[in-house]
Amino acid sequence: MIARNATIGDLDTKISIEKPQDTPGPAGSMIRTWAHHANHWAQITPVRGDEDERQGALRNVNRVIFTVYRDLSLFEDMRIVWLGERFNIQEIRRPASRQQLMDIVADQGVTQ
Repeated sequence: MIARNATIGDLDTKISIEKPQDTPGPAGSMIRTWAHHANHWAQITPVRGDEDERQGALRNVNRVIFTVYRDLSLFEDMRIVWLGERFNIQEIRRPASRQQLMDIVADQGVTQ
């Protein structure tokens, strides 16, 4: 479902989108850093919270849907920063040609 219940007026929370940038490290290996890509107004819809066990550690995982104005420059390797917290984009639900809004499914608490 792509932003069916949201309207432009519902986009009342400012978020930032960051894109990965690989730069050479001191030993010649590549180091991933993050660069600002865009700011968006969004509607925030919490979907679920869960726990995930990785490498013997238990972590909270929160899934959120960010509904934003259509932006085809966004990709799944980017991340969202909201209230200082980072959310890894898991899925971008691309809108049909006439839809103005799109949904971004993102998780907090997992590494990218």
